[in-house]
Amino acid sequence: MHAGVGRQRDAAHQAHHPRAVTPTGHVPGRVTEQATGHHRRHRAGQHQRPADRRHRAGRPRRWARPAARRAPFQLLVELDDMRIVCILADTTTTIAEGEVLQLLNIGNDDVDEAAYLAVIGRKTAVLCAAASVLGGLLGGLPAEQVAALRRYGMELGYAFQIADDLLDYVSDSGTLGKNIGDDLAEGKPTLPLIYALEQASPEQAQSLRHAIEHGGLDSLDRIIASIRDSGALERTRDRALLHARAAREALTLLPASAHRDALATLAEYSVRRTF
Repeated sequence: MHAGVGRQRDAAHQAHHPRAVTPTGHVPGRVTEQATGHHRRHRAGQHQRPADRRHRAGRPRRWARPAARRAPFQLLVELDDMRIVCILADTTTTIAEGEVLQLLNIGNDDVDEAAYLAVIGRKTAVLCAAASVLGGLLGGLPAEQVAALRRYGMELGYAFQIADDLLDYVSDSGTLGKNIGDDLAEGKPTLPLIYALEQASPEQAQSLRHAIEHGGLDSLDRIIASIRDSGALERTRDRALLHARAAREALTLLPASAHRDALATLAEYSVRRTF
């Protein structure tokens, strides 16, 4: 399940931003100090003279930028909170399980909606949930609000991924940042295909199953036409909107603020975007 080039660029920008802000708007001091230090080291490297860069590039990789390599682990040490370590460990394990499930589903035309959602729940959704929960913990929110943030993150992940899989059939490569039909070419039975199979005629079902089992780019236009005729695209969009609405509803347990509004806007954007 791919993300577009624009999302990757935004993620890269966020990863180098020197501020760590929780959903409450609070900036934990130790996190900010560590992150800002890393940002300064990064900026210093950008402005280094060419000769210095060549010298650095010539060193063995295992000795290059030891401080940068230690930064994420040092943040965990500085925070001194085993809850955060446990969340990161559990999330990493769950994502690995989700990746295995997704690999098992490739080329499998018997994958149903429940199996498809199980993969999202162990990949995109659990990742968004972890990010949301960590923000709540670092912001010192009460347990009830942290639990609400977890629900928000899970629903956001479902909404985002379902909308992403829909774009593979309704967008274009220039807008999307990847080739249309990539999921189909890889034999991934995403929700539009699953819904189409439920409504397809025997002849259409045979064509769709062949596309899942063998990759269907040679008949992509016919496959997309079958999916559109079945109403699967509308059902998929409605399912994504359902999760986006549930994500916004989970936020009602948080106090009103510009930060809560931003999270609600993010949920809405996840299903309205075109790339």
